[in-house]
Amino acid sequence: MSPFPPFQARRLRRASGRQLRRTRRVGRTGSGSRTGKAGLSGPWGAAALVLALLPACAGTPAEQAARRGQELLEEGRLDEALDLYREARESHPDLAPFHHGEGLALHRLERPVEAETPLRRAIELDPEEGRFHLVLGHVLFELGRPEEAVAEYREMTRLEPMNAEGWRVLGFAEYNRRRYPEARAALENYLAFARDADDHYAVNQLINSLPAETGSEGD
Repeated sequence: MSPFPPFQARRLRRASGRQLRRTRRVGRTGSGSRTGKAGLSGPWGAAALVLALLPACAGTPAEQAARRGQELLEEGRLDEALDLYREARESHPDLAPFHHGEGLALHRLERPVEAETPLRRAIELDPEEGRFHLVLGHVLFELGRPEEAVAEYREMTRLEPMNAEGWRVLGFAEYNRRRYPEARAALENYLAFARDADDHYAVNQLINSLPAETGSEGD
């Protein structure tokens, strides 16, 4: 189950490969603050986040593990990435990025039931990291728990209100729930923060077509 309508899901699958190829550059520069991290938009951009959140570990085995895990995710070697993150998490149980990396690898392996626990543990250790909430929201949607997913997306927008990605996923999640006023508000925020997005026209057309009232299951 995806929070995105079919046309959006197809666009995201095409974009995900391009996004992963950009993450190595983000990891090298360490660019971005805790709000609106540059280059981390997109469904799998969190691969670079694991590395970006370990600046104090530069040059250490933890940083090396994060870098290798990122490379494995970029290359689509998901089982190897999962094994690496699990080993790193066992060695560094208090570092939230390794729990998140484990959950992200499981998410990409389409194992959402297993992904939920490490993703929640990452949030327990670092509740102020918006991207952690975003990925957990994706997993909860896959598990058929849209209300919980929307709560995570809303927390993402609270923590990182200028991050367009949070508004986009929240908008499409509300759209799928037929909560059209909420979808409109979130998607308008997305367009305000992503004026050059390649889906700007399509999202604007969707906003203009939304009913004024929340729909029912029979709509």
